[in-house]
Amino acid sequence: MSGDLYVNCLLSAVMELVAYTGAWLALKVTSRRAIMSSTLLIGGTVLLLIQMVPEKFSSFSVGLAMVGKLGVAAAYSVIYIMAMELYPTVVRGMGVGVCSMSSEIGSISSPFLVFMGTYYKALPYIVMGLLTLAVGLLSLLLPETQGIALPEDLSQVQPLNCCCYRGEPAAEPEAFKEDQLSAEDRNVQMKE
Repeated sequence: MSGDLYVNCLLSAVMELVAYTGAWLALKVTSRRAIMSSTLLIGGTVLLLIQMVPEKFSSFSVGLAMVGKLGVAAAYSVIYIMAMELYPTVVRGMGVGVCSMSSEIGSISSPFLVFMGTYYKALPYIVMGLLTLAVGLLSLLLPETQGIALPEDLSQVQPLNCCCYRGEPAAEPEAFKEDQLSAEDRNVQMKE
């Protein structure tokens, strides 16, 4: 990015604060899948648009980069909440750990993506924008987790929202039915 390095770093930090606060407020009123996909799609689109801005409008390109940063940071803050709600209890820790490890692989590879900019200045923006758009579209396949009971075992995991899926919807698992029983019914069943 052009401009003062320190100002750009300050703007980046402010965008993270705005993204985390905005995502926290949006989680209270909007579905998790909508937040995840919309922020990633906005971030990816903005990162692809940066290369079309002429160099004489450098402050506009910095502004677009900050909007992209805002979108990706908001999605990053929601992914941990969504991951905890998607994985069943028996593998929740391992699932969130795999998500965390995957994000660290992205962090490790990011300097190499930036290095590609020495060959062609817009290449890092193109690669990161396309990857962000692809992940935003793939996140639409995830099931909605807001207001749904957390799965306890693997049989309770919701299927992906794939247009290619032609199977019958799964019957309600027994564990969910047991959760709906009253305390008296559970005591009677335990005595038997």
